[in-house]
Amino acid sequence: MMGLIKRKNSKGKPKEVIAAPPPVQGEGVDRELEPLPDDFWDIDEPTVLGLFVGHYYELSIDTFFNASHAVMIRGKKGERHTHSYRLSVRCRSKSISGQEQIIIDYTTLRDRVNRVAQAYNNQVLDELPPFKNLKSTTENLTAVLFQQLRRALVGLPVELTSITVWESPTVSVTLTKEDITL
Repeated sequence: MMGLIKRKNSKGKPKEVIAAPPPVQGEGVDRELEPLPDDFWDIDEPTVLGLFVGHYYELSIDTFFNASHAVMIRGKKGERHTHSYRLSVRCRSKSISGQEQIIIDYTTLRDRVNRVAQAYNNQVLDELPPFKNLKSTTENLTAVLFQQLRRALVGLPVELTSITVWESPTVSVTLTKEDITL
């Protein structure tokens, strides 16, 4: 059960904050766990290396870049401001390589993603070619980055499935490809 705690806001006025209850004795790490079953470590290695039918691996790489923009909304252009964007890239693959037993060297994937992101770092979005006719909204930025990342990942053993662009810690836009062709 959550509890209410009375605190004061930045103007000194009282406010109520919902707080998580204290842990109940016996929950979590202080409780003795049951022993693992005898077959816990019995793994079918060929299935691991060949992947389960109907399953896929999903990789995620995050990177950051800073960029500024001024968006026109309802006929009024806002002030130019800067965001520290977080770019989350998700890719899928149905298999891992036999020799290394990985999908892809993470450095290779990270380098391709960073190359795209760094093209935007410390730039004014409104001055970049894609935004000559498009508004520099986070929605449009996400769609532009998706196209650029899809081209950057050609030839790799992964397929770009979605990206999320965070313009703040609490606001993001995600674009997801529906027809995955693994």
